Amino acid sequence: METLKRVFGRPFKPGQSGNPSGKPKGMGEIQMLARSHAPEAIEALVAILKNKRSPAAAKVRAAEVLLDRGFGKPAQHLNVSRSPLDDLDAQSLAALAEALGLDLDGNEQQPLCLTEH
Repeated sequence: METLKRVFGRPFKPGQSGNPSGKPKGMGEIQMLARSHAPEAIEALVAILKNKRSPAAAKVRAAEVLLDRGFGKPAQHLNVSRSPLDDLDAQSLAALAEALGLDLDGNEQQPLCLTEH
């Protein structure tokens, strides 16, 4: 049975693209068509916002969309936790893995015994 080797980082050779065909060409036409309707779309959102008969949820959504397009979406703050292992270099990680009996290639090893028998 063939075992798959886990690849970390970029599996491509230097200068080799992960997307050699690039972005599909047809997307430009769709964007241009959508942008040509932008003024009417903004007018429709403003009409919903000003209409006294529009449901409150529709007014709020129209206001959100207008503000997002005019000023950009608000920044999202993320809580990112770090591990103490994040700062170790490759040599230190390999030594730690060996001491714990881990093989970074996925093979099982016996843990290194740190006490005398």
